[in-house]
Amino acid sequence: MESYLQQLKSLQAAESAIVLGNPTADLDSVVSALILAFYSTKSGKPAIAVINIPRSELRLRSDVTTWLKENNIDPELLCFRDDIDLHTLAAQEQLHLTLVDHNELPADDEHLEPFVDRIVDHHKTSDTLRKPADAVIELVGSCCTLVAEHSISHLDEQCARLLYGTILVDTACLDESAGRTTAKDKEIVEKLEAIMHADTSQRSEIFNKLQGFKFDLSALTVEEILSKDMKEVTSHSSRILCPSVLTSPESFFARPDVIQQLEHLLSDANAKMMVLLFIHLENGSPVRHLAIYDPEDWMKDELVSFLNRSELPLSLTPVACPASGVSLYSQAVEYSRKHVLPLLSFFLESSKTPPNSFVDPSSFHSYMRQHQLVEETVNEKLLQDTTEGSDSPPHEAESDSQVAPFEEASEVTTTKKKGNKKK
Repeated sequence: MESYLQQLKSLQAAESAIVLGNPTADLDSVVSALILAFYSTKSGKPAIAVINIPRSELRLRSDVTTWLKENNIDPELLCFRDDIDLHTLAAQEQLHLTLVDHNELPADDEHLEPFVDRIVDHHKTSDTLRKPADAVIELVGSCCTLVAEHSISHLDEQCARLLYGTILVDTACLDESAGRTTAKDKEIVEKLEAIMHADTSQRSEIFNKLQGFKFDLSALTVEEILSKDMKEVTSHSSRILCPSVLTSPESFFARPDVIQQLEHLLSDANAKMMVLLFIHLENGSPVRHLAIYDPEDWMKDELVSFLNRSELPLSLTPVACPASGVSLYSQAVEYSRKHVLPLLSFFLESSKTPPNSFVDPSSFHSYMRQHQLVEETVNEKLLQDTTEGSDSPPHEAESDSQVAPFEEASEVTTTKKKGNKKK
């Protein structure tokens, strides 16, 4: 693997397949792209694994960087989205694109779609998807399961361990009650254990180690923690920022200059309010809080009333907040940001009427169906396997790239926050 990474810069992009992971650049995406490209190159078909984020953003993904280093891979040797110009390659008709861990391109990359000649993915597909002849799309718990199956006869111990840990994360350590495991995931894990000369006792050890990596925010600044998984909702010239934060409110607000950083991010985005969604583990169980920072006393009370009267039983209960000027609430653990974001959007949409007048619930359900706002973002995808058991099949836990964005015709939009050159 090291020799492959060392030669990445010398590979000619126009003569190689570009193996592109999904835009969340989570562990599954990074490892899948890396292993698939590595073994393609070893077989005589040069391929470049491209991590689908700017290089500067990798440090925000502590589980990815630490797991790579633990397996003797230097993250600095990887190729990132800002290291290679896919648009120029497409314009020159020299692009050969393989999509890994996603099967559709986001809006900014839609024009690259004609150059997709291979897909390896574990998400459900849309009815309009144009599948290339070489497409492996199977609804398993982890994309690494499909990559491992493809490469199983060639895997060395290093690559087997990379895949092994990632599959355990995505399937909640093969816990069937989490609803994210299939028979194929289990079969592949057993085959990887044979290559690693490991037994089942290592599963929980590696799984718990990777879980610890996810929640380690010690090396990140307040701005990086918030920017790591930031969304914004806008309507009628009003904007609400909504970051997901993988720590407790007590830990987060104990950091120095937190309020100043919140003010800076609001000002930078020209936003009125920030709704922070916290999730952390206590004794292995998830705990959620919702915090509202509304420095101009814009519409905090109206928003809380709106949320409490929604069809979703968020069960917002005021609790003491260590930070002045921030309102903090405990929240029902069943509801993640993929549920709260549509409510925030609908709140802004309905603010053209008196903001405290709740709209007919049937209108909200219609709005949800129209915009398909059931999304899963970077932090939620990191947490899905340990904190949110599901009765749904594993393929229904999807990344942002798999979710339809708001329609252009709507006055409401939701996007990733792009302040300070964060993607």
